[in-house]
Amino acid sequence: MSPDHRIALEVPETVPVGRHKATLTINESDDDEATRLKSQDEALKRFAGVWQNKGVDAVEYQRQIRDEWP
Repeated sequence: MSPDHRIALEVPETVPVGRHKATLTINESDDDEATRLKSQDEALKRFAGVWQNKGVDAVEYQRQIRDEWP
């Protein structure tokens, strides 16, 4: 991003001249993305811990659920 918050866009010559719609996606910074992924990883570990703390064998539970499928 430039200091004046402008973006220049070049499109392939195969795009016909005329009006078009464009979509801009602004990704999080690498630091924000790493923090988000770390948070998701920690949440997943906590969730997995819930299963372990309940004395439930997660694989066996999945097998039981699949056995109930028609």
